[in-house]
Amino acid sequence: MDCGDIKYCAIGHVCMDKVGEKNYIPGGSAAYASLLAHKLGCKVSIKTSYGPDFPFVSIFDDIEIGNSGSERTTIFCNDYNHEVRRQFLLQEAEKIQVDSDLLDFNEFDIVHFCPIADEFSARLISMVSSKVFKLVTPQGWLRKKNQDMSISSKSMDWSMLAHADIVVMSREDLEDQNIFQQLVTSRVKCLAVTMGNDGVRVYSKKNIKHYPAIPSKPVDTTGAGDIFATALALAYYTSGNLDKSVEYAQKLASDSVRYRGLDFITNLDTFRYE
Repeated sequence: MDCGDIKYCAIGHVCMDKVGEKNYIPGGSAAYASLLAHKLGCKVSIKTSYGPDFPFVSIFDDIEIGNSGSERTTIFCNDYNHEVRRQFLLQEAEKIQVDSDLLDFNEFDIVHFCPIADEFSARLISMVSSKVFKLVTPQGWLRKKNQDMSISSKSMDWSMLAHADIVVMSREDLEDQNIFQQLVTSRVKCLAVTMGNDGVRVYSKKNIKHYPAIPSKPVDTTGAGDIFATALALAYYTSGNLDKSVEYAQKLASDSVRYRGLDFITNLDTFRYE
C-alpha cells in the first residue's frame, strides 16, 4: 500500500503502560497509530499532551509532535486474567488544548481521533472540515476512573460520531451490544466492531458483514485494535474497497499480537502484505 502522499494526524494522549513493579513501556492509541502510519509511509503528526516524566520521545523521530504540555504523563496499568483485561489509570496528563490548532487539522488527509482518557471533547470531530477523512476510536470517551483507580464504562454523546467516516470499537467497549446496531441505523456511516477470536463485524449502509478471525497465538494484545483501525482507515482511504481494507487490517492486527508493545511496528518490514 502506497501511503507516501497521505498526511495523517493522531490526536490523543501518548502514555506509559506500567509493566511489573518499576518498568514502563510507551503506549496509547496515538502512539500506535502514528508510528504505524509513519512506518507505512505517511507524513505523520501527533496532537497530544505529556509531561517531562515521559522518557520515550525519541521513538517519535521524524514525526511532528504538538505537545500542549503537562506536569505529568498519563500512566495505565493493564491486568490480564484469562484474556480479560482490567485497567487502572494511575495518573493523567492535562487535557489536550486544540483551539489554536483547528486550522491545522484541515491540512491533513486523515485525522484520527483516539482518546484514551477523555482528554479532549468529542465535539472536535464536528469542527474539522468535512473534506478531511475522520477515523474515530472512541474508547477514551467511554471510560471513567473510579476511586480505586480502576476503569469502568460510561456513556458519551453518540451524535458526535455522525461526523466520522469510520468508527472502530471493541466489543468490550460497550456493555449493551444492541447499541452497535442503533449507532449505525441513526448516526454512524461505517462501524467496525472488533471481537477478538470472533473476528470483526462491520456495519455500513444498513448492511452487516462478519469477517472471521485470522488464527494467531497472542503474546500481547495491547494496541492490536489501534493497529487494526489505522490500517483499515489507510487502506480504505487509498482503495475505497471496504472488504479488502478490513482483510488487510485483520492481517496486521493478527500478526501484531505475536509481539509485545510496539515491537510489531518496529519489525513491520519483515512482513509482506498484499
